[in-house]
Amino acid sequence: MGLRLQASFWIALSAGLCALVLQLFIEAPPVDFADSTHKTQLFSLLLLALISGFFAGWLLGPILGQPGAGGLLLGLIGAFLATILTGAVAGGVVGAVRVFLRDGFDPVGMFGEALAEGGMTSFVVTRLLIGSLPMLCLWFVLFLGVHLLMYRARRILVSQQEWKL
Repeated sequence: MGLRLQASFWIALSAGLCALVLQLFIEAPPVDFADSTHKTQLFSLLLLALISGFFAGWLLGPILGQPGAGGLLLGLIGAFLATILTGAVAGGVVGAVRVFLRDGFDPVGMFGEALAEGGMTSFVVTRLLIGSLPMLCLWFVLFLGVHLLMYRARRILVSQQEWKL
């Protein structure tokens, strides 16, 4: 499995875990799992976080796992950008789907709503991350875990390439 695909996978799992923790424990009131509406909303949120996290990981994942303190700082910046991009993609999809369900296929309206909703969602995700200490701690632990996994994957890839020579 390539580095980009591994990074996408781990970032998608991290985004899904953060969305689940945020929904169940931090922002929302307790979820009644007997109601099928809550199950559908939670599943939709989780699926959207996983897909948008995979997309953000595909774009920004190769930044993670670089050696040294500079690599850790670069990875921290990349993880923060991936978090913002994940929120923007998820919000953009929600905005476009909302316009599609309300007005039918209207590309201009869908694009405008996707941009507006994506920008607002990335702002809200950043505010929640900075404003909530448990979420910030969870995000940082997940970042370190993904960074170390990618560092290890890079070392294995380099050692396999040296072995072939």
